[in-house]
Amino acid sequence: SASPSSSAGQPEAERTPTRHPPAKIGEGKRGRGGGRLAPRPPPGGGGGGHPPPKKTLPPGTPGPGPPQRLVMNMKKSFTPDEAPVYHGPLGCELRAAPAAADAGSKPSVYRAIFRLWAPGADGVALELADAADLTDDYLNPPSLRTGAELSCDPRSGCWSAELELKSEPLNTVYRYRIHRDGRRHILADPYARAFAPFPGAAVEAALGELHAWSVPVPPDADLEPAGGWEGLQRPTGNGAAGSGAPGNIVIYEAMVRDMSIHPDSGVAPALQGTYLGMAEKLDYIASLGVTHIQLLPVMKAYSADETQRDFEVGTGGGNNYNWGYDPLSYFVPEGWFSTDPFDPLSRIRELKTLIREAHARGLGIILDVVYNHMARTHTLEASCPGYWFRRDETGEFTSNSGCGNDFASQRPMARRLIHDSLRYFLEEFNVDGFRFDLMGLIDDKTILEADAMLRDIRPDVVMLGEGWRMYNGPSGTAGMDQDRAADDIRVAMFSDELRDLMKGGGLNEATAGFISGLEVDKNRLLQNLLGNPQHYFRAFSPRVVVNYLVCHDGLTLRDSIAHNAGIDADREEGRRELIARIKAANLLLGTSQGVVFIHAGQERGRSKPNLTDSPHETVGRFVHNSYNSSDAINAIDWRLENGYGEILDHLRSVLTFRRTEPLLHLGDHGEIQSRTRILETGSQKSLAYALEDGDRGILIIVNLDREDLVLNIDRELPCRCPFRWHIGNGTIEDCGIRIPAHASGLLEYRCG
Repeated sequence: SASPSSSAGQPEAERTPTRHPPAKIGEGKRGRGGGRLAPRPPPGGGGGGHPPPKKTLPPGTPGPGPPQRLVMNMKKSFTPDEAPVYHGPLGCELRAAPAAADAGSKPSVYRAIFRLWAPGADGVALELADAADLTDDYLNPPSLRTGAELSCDPRSGCWSAELELKSEPLNTVYRYRIHRDGRRHILADPYARAFAPFPGAAVEAALGELHAWSVPVPPDADLEPAGGWEGLQRPTGNGAAGSGAPGNIVIYEAMVRDMSIHPDSGVAPALQGTYLGMAEKLDYIASLGVTHIQLLPVMKAYSADETQRDFEVGTGGGNNYNWGYDPLSYFVPEGWFSTDPFDPLSRIRELKTLIREAHARGLGIILDVVYNHMARTHTLEASCPGYWFRRDETGEFTSNSGCGNDFASQRPMARRLIHDSLRYFLEEFNVDGFRFDLMGLIDDKTILEADAMLRDIRPDVVMLGEGWRMYNGPSGTAGMDQDRAADDIRVAMFSDELRDLMKGGGLNEATAGFISGLEVDKNRLLQNLLGNPQHYFRAFSPRVVVNYLVCHDGLTLRDSIAHNAGIDADREEGRRELIARIKAANLLLGTSQGVVFIHAGQERGRSKPNLTDSPHETVGRFVHNSYNSSDAINAIDWRLENGYGEILDHLRSVLTFRRTEPLLHLGDHGEIQSRTRILETGSQKSLAYALEDGDRGILIIVNLDREDLVLNIDRELPCRCPFRWHIGNGTIEDCGIRIPAHASGLLEYRCG
């Protein structure tokens, strides 16, 4: 999703799910749900101010209609924007019953308080069932019963009920039944902390509209990570612990399952594809020199069958796989990554264990969060129709997200849901930051208030997002897009300008950039490497600029260069050129000013080949948008191909140098400009520039031409000073530096 148009910064889209035969939980049916689509062409240039065309709405989405007036049980009429605001607790709260609290052992009876915000409803009932019965009938299990009728506070719109749970709470599941205007609606608890196993989108055709079953969590439940939190020092500072110079943030983007699901991962089969399996790869990640891991969404998503975890060879699409940009809950962790999805608490403990183990290695954890849309509108809509999602003038759901709906973040209870979710994961899971998917669709007040709230708890929290210009909220509100980067804020924005200059991409992956042989404006490229975008947006400081080349939802760096430079990597000569170009790209990225962002596998020549000649989301011989491709395409292959180990060693060297080099962490544009000089190379396919601090400096050179580059430094640098190679294999000549064809290097010089 960090992948807009080079001209307009438009979002990616998401597929309406393909229908599949019916299945019960655990029956092993495969399916897909609302995954990511390739971005559609922009309707116009210069920032993408026009909304995208209408889409077919996902199954289960309420039909169009004008924004309705809601009627409360006291017959007070109001529009969605006039809905009451509730500030009290929501969700299910369990307490040990007084009679059971004195025994000193685990209570046998709990008092449960259920609270749901549903203004205007005619009635709300609590439905209970035994968790074990869900495998027989997910929608209407044999033990389904009404637990209580909730009562309403008409001033706040909050419905509540208190009752005793005499059975083990973790063996009980619940949901709400809402009555409104003579119709019955089912709703999962939006504030639930745990779910029973969710069967995924594959069974939607047979079962109809799917709602998760929530699980009440006892106050004495074991929710601690393995080893506990006590005594563990969490990463601190702008970067992670031991990250070197102030402001050094290097993010490694990874999907939990991809990191350990490959049969050659070295992870025990029972742990492959899980939180605990990824934990076994943390030593490797830490060895790269990155400071943070950004996890693709780990909040509960709609598509995957949580109980089906085996490695899937599959095809280019239609698999039991999804990146998770189809949110079902903003509080429940994904059970597909758990070793036991039938244990509602294992996903909580094991995600915490992954975070704990990352902290033990000095790595921060950033969560990729999807608050701009939901997989299905029915997950919230029944509680207050017309409130949670934006509508156009005809009453239809807007879809600038490309996913069938846009979350109405500007409304108070929607904003509260986002803020409560962020606070929960910061405090309960000890995460270190958040990356906002399609942040430009979220209003700036919601994001900036969240930033202030979270920094009150954790001053060094990392905040970044996709600031594509795509906002469609009401007049008087504004999106948190790249235009805000010019202000003195602390939320960083992805720089699609650097990406497009370096390698092309966005809405057209079959385009080249500097690294794949395109001649570009080198001064503009240099300014972007210095954290100073020129055309797409302007940044107050490099520290609010996220420099990246590739991410999860486009061609990998290897595949992009191979395709767009026309390199045949099966030939020795082509393979050597491809490796050299990848190394040059990583050098320029790893020495850029601002936040550095690396896609998992970028350091080892990761490829996503089109294994089955599928036309699904492909560019040439490669899969570019593998949101629901098989594990065979998405998994990290831990067997390094011949020669690609050079890329790994090279990036480690770059990030080791970056870690302690103050010239690569300058926070002010004026200072950076005064310390930088670009050197003449005589070729549009090469770049050389120096950063200086008095009598000391570093020199970065990239030569992507087919001939050696001899850089004459006699007039521009103190050529009589000693030069030291840190990275690369060029040679020093009399007042000149020779760089071979398709090579790059980093040198240090010091005079006096």
